Amino acid sequence: MVTSVIGRSSSRIAFNSPIRAIEFSGLPKIILNAKSTNALIPSGKYLCTSKVAKQIVAVGRKPSGFARPDGSRRSAIMFDYLCIGAYAFRMMGLFQQSGLNFISLPTENAYLQGRQDSYPKRRGLTRVKELWESGINVCFGQDSINDPWYPVGNGNLMNILDNGIHLAQTMSFDELDRCLDLITYNGAKTLNVEGQYGIEEGKPANFLVLDADTPFEAVRQRADVLASIRNGEYLFKRPEPGYEIELDVFRKTT
Repeated sequence: MVTSVIGRSSSRIAFNSPIRAIEFSGLPKIILNAKSTNALIPSGKYLCTSKVAKQIVAVGRKPSGFARPDGSRRSAIMFDYLCIGAYAFRMMGLFQQSGLNFISLPTENAYLQGRQDSYPKRRGLTRVKELWESGINVCFGQDSINDPWYPVGNGNLMNILDNGIHLAQTMSFDELDRCLDLITYNGAKTLNVEGQYGIEEGKPANFLVLDADTPFEAVRQRADVLASIRNGEYLFKRPEPGYEIELDVFRKTT
């Protein structure tokens, strides 16, 4: 089992023991990335991933576990797969108690994993729906921009969200109304920047303007970005799209 940790130096160091890696990295910690390989493995070998999960939970439940200088506790875990069957649901309560945050990379995992499968292929996604329904913080991300492992990454989180909700089968009307949280507020919570995030008086004016009237329509239409604002200044702004001939579904045609 190889566990890589991004600590203060933002460098990756491989260890056989996740606890050793946690102790070595120093605190505060931003992301603890626990995954064995980008290939799905037979169920008999999931034990190593389960063991890592239990060790991480044990550290997180300690009074000093994942502590930060400001007294807050935050750690994020990126699992390509998470235990199996009933054991995974047994762990959900422990994850809640530990205050862990989970990150899923839908496009990269769907592309990289399950390649040797017959059909139908597995999705290669962690238990996003179950984590979300259990009240555990989970968010979507992308860690590959034009690299050999995922050559079409462009950082467009609306595309990541679109892929993620399909792969995770989270498209009830209630989930569609809330799923923008997976690429906004939930990510801010994972990074421990809730105090600076959101459109509220006194917070930095950093936000995107989407071409949609409601969160549901933004997701359904895969809305484009009309403007990006950073510290109250436009990074870019473009007009709403126009049409030479606008669609009229009631217009008679011959």
